[in-house]
Amino acid sequence: MSLHALLERGIRGALAEQEGQLEAYVAERELEPETVVHLRQALEALPGLLVALDGAIYSPEVPVHARDTFSQVVRYLLLEDDLVPSRDDRVLVGMLDDVYLLHRAAQELRAHIAGVDFRSIDGGAALLAHVLPSEVVTLLDDHLAAVVGVSES
Repeated sequence: MSLHALLERGIRGALAEQEGQLEAYVAERELEPETVVHLRQALEALPGLLVALDGAIYSPEVPVHARDTFSQVVRYLLLEDDLVPSRDDRVLVGMLDDVYLLHRAAQELRAHIAGVDFRSIDGGAALLAHVLPSEVVTLLDDHLAAVVGVSES
């Protein structure tokens, strides 16, 4: 089984077992109830987006700084104790910052990526920016700006 398939299975399983987490989070943040459906879609898209970006970013035409940026974003995704850590009672909520950062990285690397639907990338980034606490969004955007700046130099 590929890592892509394993990630898809894991996310689907977590969504099936713990969707109440998203509903509670949306209610806690006083967001529209249909936001749960959109968050679910953003989480389900994570494995496909990761694989699509990985495939696109390692093309020989893509500059090294773009690959470095992607590598730094993947490092963040692998952190256990990030800005919104996944805990047993909030596994799905803990993934939202990861999904946001991946969407934002795709936006930053847009010029170097072919074959990715940027309408869904842009929509996902906007949704997650609205759903996450503003201070988390600011910290993630600052982190990405620093990574892009270091990678380009």
